[in-house]
Amino acid sequence: MKFDTFFEEVSPFHVLSKFLRRPRVDFNRLKATVIVSTGRTGTCFLARLLNKPELGMYAVHEPDPTLVELGYDVVTGRKPVEHAKSVIIRERANIFSAARDKLYIESNGGLIFLLQPLKELIPNLKVIHVVRHPVDIVRSGVNRCYISKGRVFQTYAEDQRWKLRTTDFSDATEDWGALDIYERFMWTWALKNNCAARFVRENPAIGLTVRFEDIFHSADHNGFYSMLDFLNLAELSSKFSRDDFKQVVNGSKAAFAEPFEAWPSRRKASLERICGPVVRDWDYQYSIANGQLA
Repeated sequence: MKFDTFFEEVSPFHVLSKFLRRPRVDFNRLKATVIVSTGRTGTCFLARLLNKPELGMYAVHEPDPTLVELGYDVVTGRKPVEHAKSVIIRERANIFSAARDKLYIESNGGLIFLLQPLKELIPNLKVIHVVRHPVDIVRSGVNRCYISKGRVFQTYAEDQRWKLRTTDFSDATEDWGALDIYERFMWTWALKNNCAARFVRENPAIGLTVRFEDIFHSADHNGFYSMLDFLNLAELSSKFSRDDFKQVVNGSKAAFAEPFEAWPSRRKASLERICGPVVRDWDYQYSIANGQLA
């Protein structure tokens, strides 16, 4: 890096100029909705679907920075909520301002641990929590991969890839070192969905939980239309059709994960132990005896 470029980036004059260029946000006027999940739940698709110009909304998927690391700091207690609020103001000022008077929708799983600071900042906030069957999330996570020198590798088979672990929580009952990749995704599913579901239960006027399956797999996509109703946008229902839901965005391509029918009894028992207390909130059913999902 050249000296003059370095000086420009670190000098107090440069920092001050960036601060002065940042727009002021009137949070009392901001209309914002965040869509959160574990990931692998169609959040990218939903942002694209809702960002049609004729809808009059400003919808984005995981804008930079995603704030996911900030969420980890908050949920583990490394950083307080007040710190998170100041970072959100700094990092979202431009995009909040760009939304102007439109409904701003941010579809971003990275915000799942930042719902409380967002609520304290934005009086007109709404939260949509998308939940997907844990077996599907686990298998999708196990299938995450990368390519190196022409070979395909499982991303999360490498321990350093995991940003949250049971060791980050003093009250965790699971031994991280004893969990295999399937069980680690089970634990992550339960942690994230329990956090979001608790927020929705405590804030029913501004929170809604919708099943992934009801959005994408039901014959009438009633989960999606319940989202529109929740956002007081039922009049836009005619703007969408079944054809809108035929496309797949950011789907898994690898096939490392074993089908549920082939899971050993120990893994199925782990599913019940780790996800069971959370999964029943959404009427997800699975039979440990015959491996059939419903």
